Amino acid sequence: MKILPGLLLMPVLFFGTVAVAAPPSGVRASMELPSLDIRLSNDGTGIIKNATCGHCDHNFVKITPNSKAIVNGVSVDISRARGRAGKDVYIVFDAKTAELQTIYWSE
Repeated sequence: MKILPGLLLMPVLFFGTVAVAAPPSGVRASMELPSLDIRLSNDGTGIIKNATCGHCDHNFVKITPNSKAIVNGVSVDISRARGRAGKDVYIVFDAKTAELQTIYWSE
C-alpha cells in the first residue's frame, strides 16, 4: 500500500487550523497596557492601539458607545481616558470583535 505524501499532511493542516481559530464572540480578554495609546473622538468612539492577545487576530481595540471607564472603582465618562494617554491602564474587551468593554485605572 502506497501513501501519498500530501495525505500525511492533512491531519496536521486540519488540527493546525483548529488550534489557531478565533475565539467565539463574547469571550472576554483582558490585559494591562503599560502605556495607553488612544485615539478618542468627541462622540466617545475610537481605538486603543497596541492591544493584542495570544488568540486574537487584531492589534487594536475599538472604543464604542457601550465602552465604560472606571477610575478608582467609580464609573466616569470615557472621555477621561484621553488624559491617561502614555500611562498604564487595564482593559477588558471582546476577543473576537475587538470591542472595548471596560478600561480601568487608578489616580
